[in-house]
Amino acid sequence: MIFSTRMLGPVYTDRVFVSALISTNSIVNEVAHKRLGSSYIDTLDNSSRVNPGIRVVPQQEEWFVERLGKFHRKLGPGLHFLIPFVDQIAYSQSLKQQMFDVNPQIATTEDNVQVEIDGRVYVQVVDPYKACYGAHKPFGMVVAACQAAMRAAVGEISLDEVLNNRTRVNDSVVKAVLPRANEYGVRVFAYEMLDITVESAIRLEMQRQSSAERHRREQETAAKAEKNALISVAEGKRREAELTSEGKRIAQINEAQGEAEANLKRAEAQAKALEIIGKALIENPDAAQFDVAKLFTENWGNIAKTGNTMILSVSPHDIPSMVAQAFGAFNHIKGGKS
Repeated sequence: MIFSTRMLGPVYTDRVFVSALISTNSIVNEVAHKRLGSSYIDTLDNSSRVNPGIRVVPQQEEWFVERLGKFHRKLGPGLHFLIPFVDQIAYSQSLKQQMFDVNPQIATTEDNVQVEIDGRVYVQVVDPYKACYGAHKPFGMVVAACQAAMRAAVGEISLDEVLNNRTRVNDSVVKAVLPRANEYGVRVFAYEMLDITVESAIRLEMQRQSSAERHRREQETAAKAEKNALISVAEGKRREAELTSEGKRIAQINEAQGEAEANLKRAEAQAKALEIIGKALIENPDAAQFDVAKLFTENWGNIAKTGNTMILSVSPHDIPSMVAQAFGAFNHIKGGKS
């Protein structure tokens, strides 16, 4: 039995045609993307320019259609109908952020040291029309500009700064490349240096310098530790001397205060004794005569014991007269006070 598309009706025929075109378009798109394997190729080759009449543009891509060799229109994401053999897909641009490797190259630092540096640049197409018609292989031109800017940035600083301050070089490259990349419809987000290779002789010299620097830091650390130890010992001794001196001062003050209080107590006791003696002499004069005679006799005996020679102003046999004289003096003093 023979079937014909006329038997299925016009609607079914149209669906079959559209399905066939979409399948053909998917195959063509896959071929086109495979042929864009190189990072710097931005145009489609002849086999990818095949126009079956309907094309589907993926998300975050823009295609440029030329009609009879002249720019005709731009295709955004979605389904588009074209005229076969008349319209051709000339360019396809991705609007996603992309990363490209910067090949290793030789650069000379300010101190005349040659280094080999490779890097990586991050870009995004912001103006697809400029990227297609304003430059041939714009990504390749951006990478070349990054290489030139990197050589210039490295030439302005020393090797130590290149190794220790990569951010400065990266920022200098982005700042130098950004105006030129804008002319190509490309925005440069960042650039980063990856590997920095120097000659073996320079590497050995750097290792010696690093060892010397570590040794110097160790000596400085040891000297600082010894200095701090000596300062701590000196401060401890000074503090000890201060505390000892303070202790002696407090002891002397306490001793002086104790001596003063003792003298005051002795003076008070002596005054009290004299007061009692005075009252007793007033009340009993005969007791005073007896006490004076007793003291004279005791002292006279002590004089005889302490030495072999004595000088006397009176006769030693006239003791009563001397006691009488002493008592007379006592009475004279008593009468004067009364």
